[in-house]
Amino acid sequence: MKKIFAIVLCMVMVFACVTSASAMSWGKVENTTAACEKYNVSLFKFEKVSGINGDAYRIVDTATAKVGDTVYFGGYAIGESSINAAIYAFSAEDFKLIDLVNIRKVATTDFDVDDLHGVSLPIYSAQVVGATPTVNITLKSGDDVTKLTYKGKQIVTSETATEVVLGNFGFIRDAATGIVSAVRYWDGTNVWNVNKKELSAESYEAVIKELAVLGVAMEDVEAGRVCMSNINLIKNFGNYCETVKGVCWGEQCVITPNVSLTIPKTGDASVGMYIGAAFIVLAIVGGVWYTVSKRREAAN
Repeated sequence: MKKIFAIVLCMVMVFACVTSASAMSWGKVENTTAACEKYNVSLFKFEKVSGINGDAYRIVDTATAKVGDTVYFGGYAIGESSINAAIYAFSAEDFKLIDLVNIRKVATTDFDVDDLHGVSLPIYSAQVVGATPTVNITLKSGDDVTKLTYKGKQIVTSETATEVVLGNFGFIRDAATGIVSAVRYWDGTNVWNVNKKELSAESYEAVIKELAVLGVAMEDVEAGRVCMSNINLIKNFGNYCETVKGVCWGEQCVITPNVSLTIPKTGDASVGMYIGAAFIVLAIVGGVWYTVSKRREAAN
């Protein structure tokens, strides 16, 4: 069953991988954009099915719910970065609930990687208390700033370090706000306005060109507009990604597949999409049923 699960899901999810890039940005956190990859994490709505061997869960992508109902949701992640982001986020306290309460885990997982290099995620239940029951989860990359490097050198030695080392430059920052107050060249020379004469005009121009590669302008440093906070460093050098995934059960919800299929339009493309969606349903249900049944047997 596991091999079938991996093969079928591979046919569908291999198409869903998008990356993009953008220039470095050193504005305040709320104004910062960053490179982001599209995580291969799909969320699914489930229906509980009770049987003689215990409870199992099957996907019902068109499920809706009203006040007083119990809803179930879970998911699947494929690829190392997606799995790490899902494991990092997939706990009850990481969900943002709208018109839902009493969230709890009803089916666990060991996060074992299958033949597709993917994992099934836990299944949760929640109670509906309003007209627009919705679950949103934020998937993001790791946030250990001390693991970041630039040109083979560690960028900061600790989360509270006051110096950020990028190439030939050391940026002196406020550890709390990240605002850069001074820039030093590799030889210890302070990089200031040309008129301050710590560097010759010629040398200063060469340094300014090097700083431009890092997206830094001295006028911004002097005006306190360069913010090298830990989160900005992570976004610029840590392949940072932050993506929100969600499912909803309200009558107004538009049902769309979690996985986008890039299929050439050689006929009725929607047929291929529905076939792909059907494969996902079969694969996930088989995987979940297998996991739940296996745990039941172990318990007995």
